[in-house]
Amino acid sequence: MIKASVVYDKEANTELMQFNIVSNPWKWAIYILATISSVLLLIFNIDSDYFSISIGILICMVLLDLSVLYYYFISPKLEIRKIRENDYVTNHYEFDENIIKIRTEYKDKKEQSKLFYQKIYKVCEGKNAFYIFVDKYNTLIVTKASIIGGSVDDLRAHLSARVTGRKNKLKKA
Repeated sequence: MIKASVVYDKEANTELMQFNIVSNPWKWAIYILATISSVLLLIFNIDSDYFSISIGILICMVLLDLSVLYYYFISPKLEIRKIRENDYVTNHYEFDENIIKIRTEYKDKKEQSKLFYQKIYKVCEGKNAFYIFVDKYNTLIVTKASIIGGSVDDLRAHLSARVTGRKNKLKKA
């Protein structure tokens, strides 16, 4: 049975943020092109009756661009700072045939949960860790150094056999 005991790891969390940032970089181009189009529309309609509508569209596009920049550049850094506060948390994972058993230990309490492989949103492998996305916003991080009762290759093969198709972003062994 493959097991892992994971304590906060700055490098793994930073790598996770990079997975999230790079996931859809083409969206940036769409937002920027829409803003440029709005500016051009505004310039060409300065003397027309549609100037106030053009200003409204431009303001909406700039706000959208600012929110995208916040999401991609500022939010990940804030999230990493928030995660650092939890460096006393230890997650213990057991990878069984049908489920992942998760035991979380805090300073003053313990919790247990199970995750069925069918419920996994996607799995990715980075340089330092495996990232098991429970959904778009929640991820289990299993650092490669924390794996016991098996090897990195064993865990990769185990996850590859249970999470298939587009959800599987594991490096090929």
